[in-house]
Amino acid sequence: MGSEMCIRDRNGMAASGHVTAYTRAMSYIDEGARFTDETCGIAYYEFLCDIVDHFDEKYDNIIEKLQYALAEVLRKGALTVSYTGDQDVTDLLEESFADFGKALSTRPAHKDVKPFEKNLQNEGFKTASQVQYVAIAGNFEDAGYKYDSSLSVLKIIFSYGYLWENVRVKGGAYGAMCSFLRNGTCYMSSYRDPNLMETYDIFKNAYKFVENFECSDRDMTKYIIGTMAQIDAPTTPVAEGISHMARYFMGVTDEQIQRERDKILSTDRDAIRALAPLVKAVTDSGIICAIGQVLIDYTKLTPARILVSYVVLGVILGGIGLYQPLIDFAGAGATIPLLSPHAASARRRRRRRSASPWCAGDPAAARSRRPWTPR
Repeated sequence: MGSEMCIRDRNGMAASGHVTAYTRAMSYIDEGARFTDETCGIAYYEFLCDIVDHFDEKYDNIIEKLQYALAEVLRKGALTVSYTGDQDVTDLLEESFADFGKALSTRPAHKDVKPFEKNLQNEGFKTASQVQYVAIAGNFEDAGYKYDSSLSVLKIIFSYGYLWENVRVKGGAYGAMCSFLRNGTCYMSSYRDPNLMETYDIFKNAYKFVENFECSDRDMTKYIIGTMAQIDAPTTPVAEGISHMARYFMGVTDEQIQRERDKILSTDRDAIRALAPLVKAVTDSGIICAIGQVLIDYTKLTPARILVSYVVLGVILGGIGLYQPLIDFAGAGATIPLLSPHAASARRRRRRRSASPWCAGDPAAARSRRPWTPR
């Protein structure tokens, strides 16, 4: 089971390499990102691999730590309940949680908390996924700058302007993204990128674009509308409840959100250009994380040629009887099917359709559904 978790985690990180890269990059400087990396990122994957490799010798210690973690999480003083609905159910919740609360641990909170220490570094991780991702991160508050709501507009400008045109259109990557957070951290990342160093140079020169930013009044209005569309997008009750719970834990009030809206609506070209020193502070931080295919880095082979090479090599090794020894040596890595991203996406869509409520609720209807044929 541990090996399966490692394989699933590794494949998931490779499929969402941009998220893995920028989470790892931000984990060097942000405590929240460090926690994410340690619970579902590269650090968590390394933790799982260590458990698998040393399970027998660490068994007793693993059980002890799991029991300790369970008691720490299921602690009465740490319970927070979030409810979203039209009716007041306070009395019902109090009755329901009266007995539940008795089953929770009453132990005091763990006090030996290690202070977060920033660990500035550059890392590169090799994968066999035939694609690459690069991310940089930084904290502008460390350079003396404060969060400005105009950064939300700059994010849209970068996403649909500078990064899109240079990383996606000219560079050939599948996409590029960035984010500026209220705690001062920022990242820029590329998705399925054939040019790592060129993309890094684009990130480094982003502040120059901001310094000389120009656009028409019409385009500026469109950027502001795009920003507001993300902030005030229609949501379901579930999504609204999650959003308010997150604001509660972060200490963000409705008044603060309204002030940010007002600032966004008043953003102009001068406000964007004034953000150039802040962006430069982030890009000069020197924090980089890259996830890529080593064959792309050191050869001129395209992903398609690499895929064909793998297939041909597998046939040759199978023909001379060496593929099974390779599986015995490399483990499950040598048995993973080689699928293009489009084929993998199609397989996921078929799985979702086969497990849809319509089919699951009525097997007869699922059997009688006619297959689609081109006309």
